[in-house]
Amino acid sequence: MQVPDMMKEVGNMALEMTKDTMTWKQRKGTHHSRILLEGDMIVPDNRPDVAQVLHCSGTVRLDEVKSGEEKINLTGELLVRVLYRAAGGEKPVYAMTSSLPIQEVLYVEGMTAEDAVNVMAETEHLECQLINDRKVGLRAIVEVWAEAEGSKSLQTVSGAQGEAVELLRKKVLTERPVAEKKDRFTVKHTVSLGADQPNIGEMLHQVLTLSDTDIRAMDGKVAVRGNLRMTAIYGTEENGMPVAVEAEIPFHGFIEGGSITPQTWTDVKLTVNESEVRPAVNDDGETRNLDVTAVIGAELKAVDHTEQEMVTDAYGLESCLQPKGEKVTFPVCVGMTRSRFSLKEGVSLENGEMPMMQAVAAWGQVHTEDVTVETDAVNVEGVLQAEILYLSADDDAAVCVLKRGIPFRQTVEVRGAKGGDTACVRSTAEQVDFRLMTETEGELRAQILLEILVTAMEETEVVTDLLEMPEETPEKRPSAVICVVQDGESLWDIAKKYRTTPERILMVNDIENPERLFSGQKLLILRGGRK
Repeated sequence: MQVPDMMKEVGNMALEMTKDTMTWKQRKGTHHSRILLEGDMIVPDNRPDVAQVLHCSGTVRLDEVKSGEEKINLTGELLVRVLYRAAGGEKPVYAMTSSLPIQEVLYVEGMTAEDAVNVMAETEHLECQLINDRKVGLRAIVEVWAEAEGSKSLQTVSGAQGEAVELLRKKVLTERPVAEKKDRFTVKHTVSLGADQPNIGEMLHQVLTLSDTDIRAMDGKVAVRGNLRMTAIYGTEENGMPVAVEAEIPFHGFIEGGSITPQTWTDVKLTVNESEVRPAVNDDGETRNLDVTAVIGAELKAVDHTEQEMVTDAYGLESCLQPKGEKVTFPVCVGMTRSRFSLKEGVSLENGEMPMMQAVAAWGQVHTEDVTVETDAVNVEGVLQAEILYLSADDDAAVCVLKRGIPFRQTVEVRGAKGGDTACVRSTAEQVDFRLMTETEGELRAQILLEILVTAMEETEVVTDLLEMPEETPEKRPSAVICVVQDGESLWDIAKKYRTTPERILMVNDIENPERLFSGQKLLILRGGRK
């Protein structure tokens, strides 16, 4: 935004200055910690005793995030689901759920109550230890990241009219915030069982992930589309044996943002915030449908990138003009990319694991462990923590779960990235499948999505005002002088030193390319200011 011209008397002339308001996002502070949660899961009265815990998983749900001066109050819960084998139960596998409350204060030095706050939390580790046949001990570590951002504005000199003032301009890539918004999409869908699948007795487990997502900026809004991929495991009505149902449910929607254009850079973080899969009866009165409800959260950040000319230095030809400067540091997006890759790994049974008769379902979560930025690329190392539910021929252990950690390393091209830049990586297992080959071997395949945002911190000196200073030496100076270029001296440095213009030096010395000045070169300087 340009402000009205400002008039100042500089020597015997009137100096007209124009100013722009520079606004940018500034990271005020960050927080990273781990929260230890402990508690017990009591077996419900309508469930048999626990013989062995087969699977336990935890999902973090944040109910409230309240920010204040240098702190964030966090409340929520860790939802825990357990699959277990019963001691003398009628069914091969049972499910139960519980939750552990989360109440934490995160301290972020430098933040204020007005700053925008972004908090992420995920389950890093979860243990479900059998204490006795009616109690399971829960111990979890939840990893939390928080970032506070605020806006900063500064009025900078953008121009000065008059032949007696020289301005040094530098082109700087800046970001102008366009929209920052949280929205949500509700997806409701009914999935019917295949003709060869038995009726549903009860739900055992469910995994809902997002796949094939696509984000497009449009005039005044952002279009979001993708698939909600569901893997639901239920116990049959007849004998409780686990059966898997898979479905891809398309969704689409729009996030409104008044100033967004197709050229606007947009980052949309999509997450499945809430989900429920419930058995339902069909038109024949049989429990052969699954009613799926999911709430997909969307966090939008949109900015416009502009190349802006900044005045970084100034001097007067006829008077001693002192620029008042300030050093500013601001983030600039170097690039954003989405990379999908396939992961394939052979899986073999280890000692003590029951032979596989039939694979029921597979799922997994991606944990990013290390991220490094190099020239035009980002290296991502992580692990896919996969679980495979299968049936064995042993009646006493008819249902089993395999757990495997599969490491990966991926190099993703990001043009313009360089060492020292910061890369934010979001990783998602969009699809996990397991193919049984023999009773002791199989092949796990996964499709993983990496969303990478690389930012660099730009630092530049900007002129915020021009001040007239008294002359230190009022004596006369020669109108012509021979200057020897010193090591590291630029054309601007020489022109400012002798109060002439860069153009005049080039013309007098018949120089076409100012970049070719070299140390020791002799230049004829005709002063353009006080004689």
